[in-house]
Amino acid sequence: GAAKAKCAAVQVDLEPWVVLSSASSGGGSPPPPPKKGAGKGPPPPKGKGKAPPPKAKAKVASGQPPPPPSSASQATGGGLAAPPAKKSAPPPPPFGKKLHWKLLPANALGDTIFDELRPWGEVDKPLDTQQLERLFAPTPSAPSVRRASAAAPGLCAGDAAAGFSAAGRTGSAASNAPLGRTGTAANGQLCLLDAKRAQNLAIALRKVTVPTEELSEVLRYMHLNHPVTPDALEHLRDNVLPSLMESPELVQYEGPTEALRTLEQQLLPLARIPRLKTRLQILLFSKTVPLVHVALRSRVQGLQEACAQVRGSGALRRVFGTVLRVGNYLNHGVDAPDGGGGVEVRGFAIESLLKLRDFRASHGSEVSALHCVALHMLPVDASLPVQLRKELGSVIGTGDASAGGGPCLAAGGIADLRDAVASFQREVAVVQGEIEQFPECYGIEGDSQDGPGPLATLERLVEDVRELGRGLEASFGEAVLAAWRLLEYFGERHRPGIPAGAAEAPGGLGDEAYKAIENFFGTLREFTTSFEDCWRDVKEQPKKFRIDTAGGPLGTGGPLGAPGAGYGKGAGGDAGT
Repeated sequence: GAAKAKCAAVQVDLEPWVVLSSASSGGGSPPPPPKKGAGKGPPPPKGKGKAPPPKAKAKVASGQPPPPPSSASQATGGGLAAPPAKKSAPPPPPFGKKLHWKLLPANALGDTIFDELRPWGEVDKPLDTQQLERLFAPTPSAPSVRRASAAAPGLCAGDAAAGFSAAGRTGSAASNAPLGRTGTAANGQLCLLDAKRAQNLAIALRKVTVPTEELSEVLRYMHLNHPVTPDALEHLRDNVLPSLMESPELVQYEGPTEALRTLEQQLLPLARIPRLKTRLQILLFSKTVPLVHVALRSRVQGLQEACAQVRGSGALRRVFGTVLRVGNYLNHGVDAPDGGGGVEVRGFAIESLLKLRDFRASHGSEVSALHCVALHMLPVDASLPVQLRKELGSVIGTGDASAGGGPCLAAGGIADLRDAVASFQREVAVVQGEIEQFPECYGIEGDSQDGPGPLATLERLVEDVRELGRGLEASFGEAVLAAWRLLEYFGERHRPGIPAGAAEAPGGLGDEAYKAIENFFGTLREFTTSFEDCWRDVKEQPKKFRIDTAGGPLGTGGPLGAPGAGYGKGAGGDAGT
């Protein structure tokens, strides 16, 4: 009996072990044992720490999807939660590529121009979608041909670079000869200036039409009404004064004038005037105040006019509405309100106008989306470019005040205008500073023979110019605020680097805001010019745009935008297909 038990135990040990999972314990046959003779599997890789427990995998029949979770588990929260339903992706663009414009969120369109536009109005002409399909339908791409290198044999870029470097090393360096020393001239006159400096000053003095003795009297008594020209004063400031101020021998000379050389005798009256540089600056400022004030006032007025023109331009509104329609069709195939199930665009950033030039026909032609805007609007309003240029005269730069253009904003940037207005005020501060800090330098008793003394003259200048400067600052502040309101009207409310309410805050807007205003008007100016070019292309090259012109060439009989221009069957007719 013991031998049989021992044999049975040995037989049990020789049999393979079968591990039953919890799933198999509930019923069913156990899995078959592995085949005999199979070796052991490779040992698990050694690693640091304890290995994570293996994840239990549900048994799924081959080729069948897993069963859906039961309704009870969904209701009670037991088991795996169902994945959230994915939103259906928008349809691909009909022409295989997209117009990359910058969109404005729908909740930011309130109180903007896009809130007022009705691009799909009942009176608007529908888009010629067949025309767009003919122009932008994708064509099979031709096999690429590898081109040979265009570089000439035996020539490499290194040779040219080496030649350039060798050429740059040719020539000898200019040697600066040492300046001569002061001394006595051949005729016995005293020379206080070295030879090179004396030569440069002599050349500069030939262009000064007023004698230096007379100029010294004008500067000493601050005769602001003297007929010396601003050009002569600028020449004296830029070409004579620097060398004169760098000659201490002449400035400190106290000997007799007749002992000096002729050049030194001419310069000595100017060198002896206290505060010479500031006096010259004040005299030049007084001469240029009327012209500078008129120019700055005109530029501020140009900014104000530009804001009013952009906000009130009906032609620009029609262009924006057409851009919305063309862009929505190019990206989503939509030319009806709410026709795209919510994918249509209702507003875009002003910088997106220039993206219309980049969306071109796939067959490699020069036809762009901006041409399509012109194609749609030409039969409806043949004189649109003329009207647009007239309404935006201060932005584009017509310079025709009789046409309602007024001053031109293109004369300079907004930041430059700000700096010019501030510079005008700084000049007034300089004059006031001379009165308060250096009165002894202008302290000549009594009045001169030609008018009041220097201090009285400076005080009167400050009174007159200060009011002009304050008026410029106030007008410029109002114009900049109107420009910022205009950007908000076009959806530019939130821009990086510009805090909300900056226009009303003390100190006003910063450099980022001025740059944004400049970019806004610059984009409108560039877009209008490109739009005119595309309009002209459509009229002069109808075959290029596959337009049927049974009545003759497109737009014949008149200039760009002339009445009667059109395409298809005539002005105002339907687009040819």
